[in-house]
Amino acid sequence: MTSRHVRMFIALSLSGAGILFASPSAAPPNSQPSKTDRTVAQIAQERFDLAGKGYETALERHKKGITTNVQVIKWLRRRADAARDLPDATIRNAALRDYSERLSENVVEEEQRWKRGIADYNEVLVAKDQKLEAELWLARSEMK
Repeated sequence: MTSRHVRMFIALSLSGAGILFASPSAAPPNSQPSKTDRTVAQIAQERFDLAGKGYETALERHKKGITTNVQVIKWLRRRADAARDLPDATIRNAALRDYSERLSENVVEEEQRWKRGIADYNEVLVAKDQKLEAELWLARSEMK
């Protein structure tokens, strides 16, 4: 490191120290609540709703031949993962049960594709793994 770089490093370090030790300013009296003022349940519901919209969009696009089943399954998984944080056990378990059932269908579809020679057997294994994960999520949720 050259002396110029050392001086620059020291100057930046000292200016950073000033920022660290400066007193925080008070929030303006009429400030709006931030997004972090939401409850965990509200954030979980928003995430679940968003993933539901993503799933529906991917499903519509798949029916039109615009996207693949992989995208549909990804959004379905996002929706199920988001459901795991929902506080209402009835809604949470229903969403996880739906996920598990849809993945059962996906296993059958992947096995048919493999038998017809249009898919690799690894796709069947991935589908089965996803199905087992879904069953595990549902079983854990039902134990709560």
